[in-house]
Amino acid sequence: MTHRSRIEPLAPEHRRDLFDCGSQPLDRYLREQATQDIRRKISNCFVVLSGDQVVAYYTFASTSILITELPLELTKRLPRYPLV
Repeated sequence: MTHRSRIEPLAPEHRRDLFDCGSQPLDRYLREQATQDIRRKISNCFVVLSGDQVVAYYTFASTSILITELPLELTKRLPRYPLV
Protein backbone atom coordinates (compact mmCIF):
# COMPACT_ATOMS: atom_id res chain seq x y z
CA MET A 1 0.00 0.00 0.00
CA THR A 2 1.43 3.39 -0.96
CA HIS A 3 0.68 6.60 0.88
CA ARG A 4 0.87 10.00 -0.71
CA SER A 5 2.89 12.39 1.37
CA ARG A 6 1.36 15.58 2.64
CA ILE A 7 2.58 18.64 4.53
CA GLU A 8 0.85 19.95 7.64
CA PRO A 9 1.65 22.41 10.42
CA LEU A 10 3.07 20.54 13.42
CA ALA A 11 0.19 19.56 15.73
CA PRO A 12 -0.16 17.58 18.98
CA GLU A 13 -1.51 14.52 17.17
CA HIS A 14 1.69 14.09 15.13
CA ARG A 15 3.83 11.22 16.51
CA ARG A 16 7.16 12.99 16.98
CA ASP A 17 8.48 10.29 19.30
CA LEU A 18 8.80 7.88 16.34
CA PHE A 19 10.69 10.33 14.11
CA ASP A 20 14.33 9.42 13.38
CA CYS A 21 16.26 11.21 10.66
CA GLY A 22 19.64 9.91 11.80
CA SER A 23 20.72 13.20 13.38
CA GLN A 24 20.22 13.23 17.15
CA PRO A 25 20.13 17.06 17.47
CA LEU A 26 17.48 17.34 14.72
CA ASP A 27 15.43 14.49 16.20
CA ARG A 28 15.64 16.10 19.65
CA TYR A 29 14.60 19.50 18.27
CA LEU A 30 11.41 18.11 16.77
CA ARG A 31 10.57 16.08 19.87
CA GLU A 32 11.44 18.62 22.56
CA GLN A 33 11.80 22.16 21.25
CA ALA A 34 9.72 22.81 18.12
CA THR A 35 6.39 23.18 19.93
CA GLN A 36 7.90 25.64 22.42
CA ASP A 37 9.40 27.72 19.60
CA ILE A 38 6.00 27.84 17.87
CA ARG A 39 4.27 28.88 21.09
CA ARG A 40 6.89 31.62 21.68
CA LYS A 41 6.51 32.75 18.06
CA ILE A 42 10.19 32.07 17.38
CA SER A 43 9.49 29.90 14.32
CA ASN A 44 6.93 27.77 12.50
CA CYS A 45 7.28 24.05 11.96
CA PHE A 46 5.74 21.87 9.29
CA VAL A 47 5.88 18.09 9.05
CA VAL A 48 5.85 15.86 6.01
CA LEU A 49 3.63 12.84 6.57
CA SER A 50 3.48 9.51 4.80
CA GLY A 51 0.27 8.00 6.06
CA ASP A 52 0.35 8.98 9.73
CA GLN A 53 4.14 8.82 10.08
CA VAL A 54 6.30 11.95 10.24
CA VAL A 55 9.04 11.40 7.65
CA ALA A 56 10.51 14.91 7.53
CA TYR A 57 10.05 18.40 8.92
CA TYR A 58 11.14 21.93 8.27
CA THR A 59 11.04 25.15 10.22
CA PHE A 60 11.29 28.75 9.24
CA ALA A 61 11.35 32.18 10.79
CA SER A 62 10.70 35.46 9.02
CA THR A 63 13.77 37.15 10.44
CA SER A 64 16.48 36.78 13.05
CA ILE A 65 18.30 38.99 15.51
CA LEU A 66 21.32 38.47 17.72
CA ILE A 67 20.08 37.53 21.17
CA THR A 68 22.66 39.90 22.69
CA GLU A 69 20.85 42.83 21.01
CA LEU A 70 17.67 42.22 22.99
CA PRO A 71 16.90 43.46 26.50
CA LEU A 72 17.51 40.91 29.27
CA GLU A 73 13.83 40.90 30.30
CA LEU A 74 12.94 39.58 26.81
CA THR A 75 15.73 37.03 26.54
CA LYS A 76 14.83 35.31 29.82
CA ARG A 77 11.92 33.58 28.06
CA LEU A 78 13.72 32.74 24.82
CA PRO A 79 15.84 29.71 23.92
CA ARG A 80 19.60 30.22 24.16
CA TYR A 81 20.22 30.39 20.42
CA PRO A 82 22.81 32.92 19.18
CA LEU A 83 20.17 34.17 16.72
CA VAL A 84 16.47 34.28 17.50
